[in-house]
Amino acid sequence: MQIFFYFCTMKMNNIKRKINTYAGLTAIYSGVLLLFFSFLFDWTSSNVPLFLSLFMTIGGVIIHVAAMKSSGSNV
Repeated sequence: MQIFFYFCTMKMNNIKRKINTYAGLTAIYSGVLLLFFSFLFDWTSSNVPLFLSLFMTIGGVIIHVAAMKSSGSNV
C-alpha cells in the first residue's frame, strides 16, 4: 500500500511541475487572445478587457520566467 501512495505522490509532483511550467504561457496566450478579440469585436470603448489582457500578458511573462529559473532550464 505504501508503494501505491509513493507512486501517486510522484505522479502528482510531475503533474504540478508541468502545470507550473505551462501556467505562464497559458496566461500569455489568453491575454493576447483577449486583446485580439477585444479589437475584433470593438470592445475598446471599455478599458476593462484592455487592462485585463495587459495584466494577463505581463503576469504570464513573470510567471513563465520564474518557472524557468526555478527549474534550471536554459530554454
